[in-house]
Amino acid sequence: MDDDPVVELVARRPSAGDDDPERLRTLLELLDRPDQVSTTIWVEGPYGGGSTVAMVAALLTALNITTGTVTTSHLQDLRERIRIAGSAIGSHALREQLAYLDPFLREVDTRFAEPLAFDEVLFALAMTWFADAPVDVVVAQGAPPPTARCDIHARLGEGHGRPSLLVGNDTVGSDTGVSERELAVGGQQVSLVGITTRTSDVYLPLHGAHQAENAAVALSTVDLLTGDRLPHGLDADLVRDAFARVRLPGRLEVVRRTDGASVVLDAAHDAATASALCFALSQEFAVRHRIGVVGVGRSDPVLFLEALAPALDHVVVTASPEANAAPPAAVLAAARELGLPAESADTVDAAIDSATGVATAEDLVVVAGGAQTVGAARRALRLDPLEELLAAPDS
Repeated sequence: MDDDPVVELVARRPSAGDDDPERLRTLLELLDRPDQVSTTIWVEGPYGGGSTVAMVAALLTALNITTGTVTTSHLQDLRERIRIAGSAIGSHALREQLAYLDPFLREVDTRFAEPLAFDEVLFALAMTWFADAPVDVVVAQGAPPPTARCDIHARLGEGHGRPSLLVGNDTVGSDTGVSERELAVGGQQVSLVGITTRTSDVYLPLHGAHQAENAAVALSTVDLLTGDRLPHGLDADLVRDAFARVRLPGRLEVVRRTDGASVVLDAAHDAATASALCFALSQEFAVRHRIGVVGVGRSDPVLFLEALAPALDHVVVTASPEANAAPPAAVLAAARELGLPAESADTVDAAIDSATGVATAEDLVVVAGGAQTVGAARRALRLDPLEELLAAPDS
């Protein structure tokens, strides 16, 4: 293996559905269970998990509760996945944690037929960093592993399915949700019903009805966590201020351009997320034409484009930077099978050039296909990595 610990981490195999949970349990036990130190919330769902994690963290931070978050994807920098109080782990701290973990990783790798997966190592790294900090609450994206602590489990719905909050096996907060929603410049104005908090006139600087639902889940989750301390709910101004500060690059992110069409960047990566993107584009972006720049990751390109096609007038297909991504030829064939006018470009940069070259100020360019495609688009558009990531102390 390469001597660079970050390269070794990235080179680890992806997680598989049949992974042995004992492997992660063994690693965590050798590390003296850093995952048991803090109250832990898991947010699981077909889409919106990362957004909801960020919203829960924003509310907890506003309450002066030190919060660590770990998510399952990044746009431009691996460190985006692991944060404390919104700031990503520094490069030096990342390498320190990996150096500390190295003997434990090697020991576990020798005990099992399959080595530890990338996500397993990243989770253990995050939990170790959080325990050292320490943080009060951890908010993690995904299904809680059977080996890990889970105090609250927020399960997001799919389509019109209702989200649910679980403490153990008990479901709570079934009457929560969005009571009012209006479109606003740069986002939406919503009224949210949590478990104990009801707040109106909340400005959410995000597009998409699904993000309003995510906000309701986040509010309910924090209500559940703070119920003993705040039995009458959260202060309305605190809630409004926390949500107004939420920024989610790559989630219906609008890049305004004075010299042509605006660009929307969205990390939609499968049929479910493409469907949510399609609905938001149709409802909230009144433009002449929508031109898609699509580089599909490991998802089925036919199902992805079937979900997104109703919102597009033309598509430029390109290769996703993701490993084992769908071949561009298959994506192009799927687009043409659906009757979409389509062309191809070798790179995400070239695809954006092609799309913006034919678009006018009355049109919209939509980049989708996964986090890696959007990350490449952000670089092509000369957007810096997340400001708070660059501002994070290198420690």
